[in-house]
Amino acid sequence: MTAHSPERELFELRPSLLSALVPVDLTGLYSLDVQFALVPWRGLVLGLVLLVAGMVVFPKVTSRAEILIPALLVLLAAPMGLEVMHRRDVVTESALVRQRGVLGRVRSRVHLAEISRVEYSFPRWGRFWDVGDIVIFKSDGRVLLRGIRRPDAVAQLILDAKARSLKRNGTG
Repeated sequence: MTAHSPERELFELRPSLLSALVPVDLTGLYSLDVQFALVPWRGLVLGLVLLVAGMVVFPKVTSRAEILIPALLVLLAAPMGLEVMHRRDVVTESALVRQRGVLGRVRSRVHLAEISRVEYSFPRWGRFWDVGDIVIFKSDGRVLLRGIRRPDAVAQLILDAKARSLKRNGTG
């Protein structure tokens, strides 16, 4: 969370590394739409723009391939890495907070009191790897958390946080 939020974080949700490493569902391990959701698209676009700019500027500075190629790779990879590092799904005392992006930071909140139910599912081989998806249903739609390790335990943690929040606010 950020410094301006006095609310205590209960736990952070991060996609499993396994779900990010399997790029295509050739083995039935994980579906392609999960991979699509995990790609840092804004960082990739910025990296490509920087790569093109670097391909124009860097050859004027140096023609040595041992300097030029790594510098171009850094221009491509750095924005994607920053984008991934600034993705967070955090459950606080009263809400699920989703934060995305270094550039144009996007934050959304799902208040725990709005949650009607939480479900989890596993892809074809997901139970073997203990990686799955969590669907949080609320009155005006749903929130999908993809590629979560131990989705059954995380779903229960979310429900427990909701119960504590309702009890603390006297509405439970």
